[in-house]
Amino acid sequence: MTEEEIKTGLSNPASVYCADNGGTLEIKEEKEGQVGYCLFEDGSSCEEGAYYRGECKKGENK
Repeated sequence: MTEEEIKTGLSNPASVYCADNGGTLEIKEEKEGQVGYCLFEDGSSCEEGAYYRGECKKGENK
């Protein structure tokens, strides 16, 4: 659980989905703010929300 989740008592469903499906969450600072990426063992990654919605799949973005 992240520090923010501990403070609020809530988990981001996209972050949980990433972890439950073997991914590792990485938060990046972008000009829009913080963006979460789900990183996979094969070297691919998806923006966590896109992965959660099925718009990105493991192995697509290397």
